[in-house]
Amino acid sequence: MKNKTIINPLSSITGIVTRFSLVLFVIIITSGLIFSVLVLKDILDQPYNDDTQAINSESITIDQTTIDTLNNTKAVNDNLDVKTLPSGRINPFSE
Repeated sequence: MKNKTIINPLSSITGIVTRFSLVLFVIIITSGLIFSVLVLKDILDQPYNDDTQAINSESITIDQTTIDTLNNTKAVNDNLDVKTLPSGRINPFSE
């Protein structure tokens, strides 16, 4: 009687995986990076929707007290009160 050997199909697959593990790892990582770059590119290529910006800006109102407050504020170039520092000290923010 002949001896028949049964080949386990999983052993051949595990042998291939262990033999080419580094190559498979590099292929999987590279594929994942390419996929993520393409997804981000598609997200960034989508056009900006101006409709939501227009809706939000129409609901903003400014009352007279806010306008008066803005008009009463000093500009950057206006003369500011210069504080005197103790002797030997310099103002690091002065020009």
